[in-house]
Amino acid sequence: MSITLWQEAQLAKLDPAALAAQMQIARSSSIFQLLPFIQVSDYQHDVTYSNEDARGTFRAINEELSEGSATSASLQFTQALLGDKAQVDRNILKNKGMQAFAKTMAEKSAGVGFAYAENFIKGTKAGDPRQFDGLQTIIENFLPASQSFNSATSGGDPLSLLLLDEAIDAVRNPNAIMVSASLARKFWAAGRDSSVAGFVNYLPNDPATGLGVAITQYNGINIIPIKNTFNRDTILPYTEPASVGGALQTTSLYVGNFSTDGIYGTQNGAVESNIYGNVPGSVFYKGDVEWQAGMGIDHPLAVARIADITDAAITA
Repeated sequence: MSITLWQEAQLAKLDPAALAAQMQIARSSSIFQLLPFIQVSDYQHDVTYSNEDARGTFRAINEELSEGSATSASLQFTQALLGDKAQVDRNILKNKGMQAFAKTMAEKSAGVGFAYAENFIKGTKAGDPRQFDGLQTIIENFLPASQSFNSATSGGDPLSLLLLDEAIDAVRNPNAIMVSASLARKFWAAGRDSSVAGFVNYLPNDPATGLGVAITQYNGINIIPIKNTFNRDTILPYTEPASVGGALQTTSLYVGNFSTDGIYGTQNGAVESNIYGNVPGSVFYKGDVEWQAGMGIDHPLAVARIADITDAAITA
């Protein structure tokens, strides 16, 4: 069974500390609004998929079926250990009460969510073997070239909705467009100009999630702004190198299918929240948060990337 972290926090019988940690992670990034998670009880799992869809054959009466053509490949996905320590001086607790420690644990839990969101986009095991590979690494190294859209212009180009339509068409059952906060604002501006983006609309978020923010959509597909800690726009900033010329002035956009047959998160059990209390020989009241998590892609057409987007208004 696959459910989002928010759904798991509501349905699973977690202890109060783990429940609080899970809810803070679920609130930390818009990714967790849609991303389903499956349970994987190992540090890695393999996915076998078709490079080309199987093609059936016809047969006549009294004729055996012949095997259709299909080619397959596999990808290996890993999980990583994310976490953080919390400690508060016992004298602070004496003056401010246990809510001071609870606040620190909440901040640490949200930080784990931010770390996951950044790794989900930018993670690379080649750069840090403690991480899991994120979407950029997977698309650039393991998926067909049809899932990458790069500009032929030196220094990149503004995002065009025509190119976005092509990327959407390259993904099976797309339900998410992942963008920087800056690019999300450009969608809002384009939506105010009917000559540019008449298909930008807004929906109230599902009140069951408690996140309380409106969802921007393009052609019925959710636009998900990817933010880092303290609302910083540092996961997809305009500092990626352009494919032509190499200038560090572009960003990327990802179109994806968030589902168990598309892009999904993996975890081995729920978030763990450990409270150690007053540790002998220390002035600190201590605890930590830890989460074994990763991601997977079930089909190579589950995601596409548009790179080389410059900091300019969206065009038709």
